[in-house]
This record gives sequence, C-alpha cells and structure tokens, in this order.
Amino acid sequence: MFKKNDLPLADYLQKLTKCGTVLIKPERGYVLWQIQDIISIFTIISIINGFMRTPKIEAVNRTIDWLNNYILYSKTKLILRKRPTILKLIRIKILTSKPLDNSPIESNAWLSGFTDADGNFSINLHKRTNKNSTRVQLYYRLEVNQNYHNRPKARPSGSTLEPKGLPPSRRERSNLPLSKGEGGRDAYIGRLRQGGSKEVSIIPLGALAFFPIISKIGLYLGVTVYSRSRIVKDKIFYSFTIMSHNKISNANVCLYFNKYPLLSSKFLDYKDWEYVLNLQNLNNLTSSYLDQTIKIKTNFNKTRTTFTWDHLINNSYLKFKE
Repeated sequence: MFKKNDLPLADYLQKLTKCGTVLIKPERGYVLWQIQDIISIFTIISIINGFMRTPKIEAVNRTIDWLNNYILYSKTKLILRKRPTILKLIRIKILTSKPLDNSPIESNAWLSGFTDADGNFSINLHKRTNKNSTRVQLYYRLEVNQNYHNRPKARPSGSTLEPKGLPPSRRERSNLPLSKGEGGRDAYIGRLRQGGSKEVSIIPLGALAFFPIISKIGLYLGVTVYSRSRIVKDKIFYSFTIMSHNKISNANVCLYFNKYPLLSSKFLDYKDWEYVLNLQNLNNLTSSYLDQTIKIKTNFNKTRTTFTWDHLINNSYLKFKE
C-alpha cells in the first residue's frame, strides 16, 4: 500500500518490475500495488531474497517453499498440465532461501526503503519558557513493532489436508477454515520444502523480534532505542523507537540518505529537513533562519501540497535485470 500522494512511486515500481497492477482506492485514501500472478510473485521474491533484515524473512521463506512445491509438482504432472501452466514453468525456477542480511546498515539501501514505509522527519518549533525566543528542533524518527506474529504450526504428518506438493486450488482454499490455528488456511499453505516429502522444521518465532535490527540502526546513527506501549481501542501495542536529535546523529542521518535517497514523497520532506539542518549549523541564532523554517513547515509532511518526482529518474539507484 502507498499513500495516495505516492501514486507516481507505485507506477514507477510497477513499470520497473513489470509486475502486478496499480489500483487507486480514492474512497480509502490509499493506492494499492496488487501482485497476484505466479510469475510476478516469483520476480518480486527473487529481487528481495537475500536482502531481508527482519523476522519477515519467515514469510519470504514460506513463499519460496510454496513456489518450489508448485514447480516440482507441476513438472511431475507435466503431461496433464495445460499450455498456460507449461509457459509459466519456463519463466520460473527453483529458488534457494537466503539467510538474513547481516551486512552493515550503511552498505545498502535497505534502511531507505524501511524509512519510506515507517520513518518520518520532523521540524518542531518550541517557545522557550525563560526567554523571548523560539527553538527549532529536528528529528528523524523510526518506529517498529516489538514482536513478529506467531508462525502457524506445521500440520501433523498424515493429515487429510496434507499438501502433496501442489498449492491448493482457489476452491480448496475457500473450503479451508479461516482460523490461523492448525486447521487454518495460513497453516496449510507452503509448509513443505523441496521435494514435498518432509515437513519444514519450525523455528519458534517467540525468540525472534525486531530489537536486533532496530538496535543495529540505533548503533549506526548513534541514538538510543526506546520501548513504547500505547493503548488503542482496549488493545496494547508495543513498539521500539529510535530518534535522532543532536548534531552527530542528524549528521549520520544525512550521510546515509544522501547516499541512498528515499523514493517516496518523504524524499521531499527529507530535503527540506536537511536544508533547515544546514541553516541551523551555519547560524548560532535561531532568529536568523526562523522565518525560512516557518515557511517550509507550511508545505511539509501532512501539510505538503506540492510534489515533484524528478528524484525517481535523477537519483534512483534501483536497477532491475530479468
């Protein structure tokens, strides 16, 4: 999903990868990049495989299992397959699940993409209580959930719903129970490794959370990781937050995002944020750049009304090869 203002980015990624369809949902306030056909799913998984840094690698690995089982089963039943299925098999291949990317944060653009989704830049103005002056405070902030959802349990061997290697048909999926337990659809799809003969060894996700990656980002920027809890409609949500707030951490933020520019409209917010930061570093007195900062805030983050997308062409480091 994309913010409605980020429609040009959704179109850009769709054209770059030739995958899926971009759907505009004006009544819901967002844009949806919908990727459903098996060749497009294979393409996207091939691109991101090996670059995952969070527990969501578990979902990528399940998808790889699903694709591999589809290929293996279809090849064994090739005589019975229709021409469209044979053409699909020519364009996809067996994939090997790659491990978590533990390379340094500054070695690739992963944090840029993560920030496009979950980060933000803030310019705050505060009246000093003991002086007749205003303080400009600049923050880069990133917040993630503390825990990853529990992975469904593998079905006992011999179950009537045990997959034989082929993913369930649409009709079969519709007949499965909706629950996420042992009998649910989520538990059924994609639990077998290559060959379709043995069940996957399940790694308890209770031991996996987002602290390792958020801690790594915090260390790179030179900031502290904070734990936060909040109540929304009688439910408690726990998250980790990092926030740059001083010259050193803000300088590290600039160092990274100038090397790996953002792709969404947050790129425009970042450039305004960086401009104010440069003014701040050049001037000891807030009053000397306060008027410019106030003007920038009128067209910043949620109040932004003007958008340009030259950075997708001029600054984009994304390259895609088939």
